[in-house]
Amino acid sequence: MKTKNSSLTAKEQATFAKKVLNDPVLFAKKILSVELWEREVEILQSIKTHRRTAVKACHGVGKTFTIAIATLWWLARYPDGIVLTTSPTERQVRTQLWSEIHRMLERSKFPFPKVKMTELKLRDDNNFAIGFSTNQAENFQGYHGKNVLIIADEAPGIDSGVWDAVAGTMAGGNVHIVMLAIRLSLRGLSSTPSPMNAVFGTASRSLHSIRRT
Repeated sequence: MKTKNSSLTAKEQATFAKKVLNDPVLFAKKILSVELWEREVEILQSIKTHRRTAVKACHGVGKTFTIAIATLWWLARYPDGIVLTTSPTERQVRTQLWSEIHRMLERSKFPFPKVKMTELKLRDDNNFAIGFSTNQAENFQGYHGKNVLIIADEAPGIDSGVWDAVAGTMAGGNVHIVMLAIRLSLRGLSSTPSPMNAVFGTASRSLHSIRRT
């Protein structure tokens, strides 16, 4: 990973890249030139460490900003990394997370390839991020054995068919999922039967929940 206008030697670049790619917080600071609040750091560290992260937060507290960072970090971290993002509507996909991803790319010191409206390819066709609404559950299938990050924004409004597909994807490989919502009963994830709760509630030891106010 070469950054723009870098004065580092090739060996220093390699050491720097390895350190940055292993740490989403350092990636945010050194590559995207952003400063993070404590909860934003917690979210990024949770996504790195835990297979399941649930974030309950109101509007305007930086959760979408943080998830945009996580998207770019995951792509850079894994040569075969895939990020699948979804929201209940196509408009939400375009105007929320992907709007933030576009802004983040503009400030990046690393020259990412040109981004489409809701799609970004980094190294090749096996290393990409894509966003789609929840009427496209089939897009969550076929990623077993890969490094996959699934981002579910406004999670309670997502169609049950998507959660069924997500459960199948999480059966193999290094698959992490983060669920974002304004109204969310984190206790209910382990007690209320539903496809969404099946994804999060059946493995409480690997679920890290974060509440932002």
